[in-house]
Amino acid sequence: MYVIMIIIEILSCAFWWILFLGTESYITTFLALSVFGITCVCYTGISLKKTKCVRKREDIPYIVLGIITSFFFTVNDYSLFISGNIRDAVKGGMAFILGSVVLASIYKGVALYLNQKHSFLIGSQCSRFKGWHIFALSSFSVVISYCIYFFMICYPGWFGVDNADQINQILTGNYSNHHPYWHTMTIRVFFEPIYRMTGSGNVAIAAFVLFQIGMMALAFSYMMISLHKGGMRDAVLISFIVLRAIMPYHIGMSCAVEKDTMWAVFVSIFATALYRRINHLDKSDKLSTLIYGIGVMGTSLYRSNGTFVVAILLLVMFLWLLGKRKDRVLGATVKATFVFLLLSLLMNRAYLSYKNIPQPDTVESLSIPLQQIGRVLFDKRELNEQEEEFLELIVSTDAIREVYNSSSSDNIKNLIRREGNQEYLSDHMGDFIKLWMHLGLRYPYNYLKAWVDETRGYWAPSGYYSIWDIGISERVDLIQYGIYNTTKNQSAMRLWEKWNELIALNKIPFFEIILSCGIRFWSLLFMALWMFRNNDKNALLAVIPALIVFSLWIATPTSNMFRYVYAVYAMFPVAVMSVCSSKNDTKTPSPSVIVG
Repeated sequence: MYVIMIIIEILSCAFWWILFLGTESYITTFLALSVFGITCVCYTGISLKKTKCVRKREDIPYIVLGIITSFFFTVNDYSLFISGNIRDAVKGGMAFILGSVVLASIYKGVALYLNQKHSFLIGSQCSRFKGWHIFALSSFSVVISYCIYFFMICYPGWFGVDNADQINQILTGNYSNHHPYWHTMTIRVFFEPIYRMTGSGNVAIAAFVLFQIGMMALAFSYMMISLHKGGMRDAVLISFIVLRAIMPYHIGMSCAVEKDTMWAVFVSIFATALYRRINHLDKSDKLSTLIYGIGVMGTSLYRSNGTFVVAILLLVMFLWLLGKRKDRVLGATVKATFVFLLLSLLMNRAYLSYKNIPQPDTVESLSIPLQQIGRVLFDKRELNEQEEEFLELIVSTDAIREVYNSSSSDNIKNLIRREGNQEYLSDHMGDFIKLWMHLGLRYPYNYLKAWVDETRGYWAPSGYYSIWDIGISERVDLIQYGIYNTTKNQSAMRLWEKWNELIALNKIPFFEIILSCGIRFWSLLFMALWMFRNNDKNALLAVIPALIVFSLWIATPTSNMFRYVYAVYAMFPVAVMSVCSSKNDTKTPSPSVIVG
């Protein structure tokens, strides 16, 4: 049995890897997954031989997750596998089946390892560091690293078109919630008084960026001392601190005026406070609830998908509570989450309505439907006369065909804003939804292609991410307010560009696996599944980042914008630690069986 399993796995991995040669995915990702799959099946086989224990039912959830993951990995390369050609269809079917075998083996092998040695990141001996040592080291490392980058390379900050709109709102007093109002208000606290005192927009923006760096340092330090208190090994803590200080995506995002950086701060606080509550690490209930509330409200207010994330997590906690009515900690957490979410909704809806501050326009929430209809038009699929007339009342269908961009809905949305009739669309939303559904039933393949192209950056195993810009965007013209790029230290700039290219362009072998949002997403789903099966509340910590990614599946405007998922990377240490903190009471290992 053991030898047969190894042979099946090696052949599956080899053929699976070969099938993805020449595809859009990074082939080294599939090579690494194949090698890891062989490692997992070897580990499973050795455990089977030692224990002589077979529990096929225990493996069913991991097999299902492997099948689902393989389906998405295969669909990502639809142009090669799902083109209508019989030969390609056979290749696609083989890629799906072999991928299911490999990925299911990985999930089962890792689950078996965690069942036996789930606390591998938790130290068995007392730490050599005290809490304040970890706080000082993590905050000092982050502040020094980010400030060097800020003053030598990125002064006055990474500033884009969205931020220019926010500055115009501050200067004119004409606010909207198109970009989160409360984030704009945070910028205003620093920008408005300092701009009045100095007359320099650069100095005013720089003040906000320095505040943001301080907040990142505080949130990260809070996370690290919490993981230290939870028992994480010193070596692992130091590794997380070093990576946070040197990774280009953390450094670059520290100077981004975009909402995503502050949102990542609040998501990190939210997740860390929840970790502390679940694992009983707080002595003061009042302080714990206050910090948790700051995290919940910041998560809800600083990005439009934040409310979705908190609301769905609240639903998951409530359903869990139904089966554990005596869990006082979870019950108190559900109540606190509900109260703080309600306060956030009042601030984002009732208060803004009272102040006559408009919400985002209609098309902003229709990214995926507009892309799918746009794909149908771009591929020159037939519409009946009534459908064509309805769309023409919103915007020219010929214009949609001309501006359609498979990886971003902004072209179509901006076209409707410039030349279309949003009021008609809002008044006839029901008819629009019916049209969208009817076209989807007629042209499912075109809809699938549109969805894949628009969202693949958040679930595919690998891909290029639009990550790091430096300074003021060339599309921003605010020089009259003293906002402009400054001279950068050329030596530091060259060093930064070399280091940046190594990471962003995946020149370090296999590093794309670490960078890949897709790999993180499927890993998070696995973590949540394993902890749910162990009936452990720490699963909620893997659900948070998974929900962030899932929210982009249904509403992203761009296929590969790293800043949209930066919060997942910022809070990832807590999600990893949650697995190690899981109270797995399994006394007997539950080996897996390969399903060939």
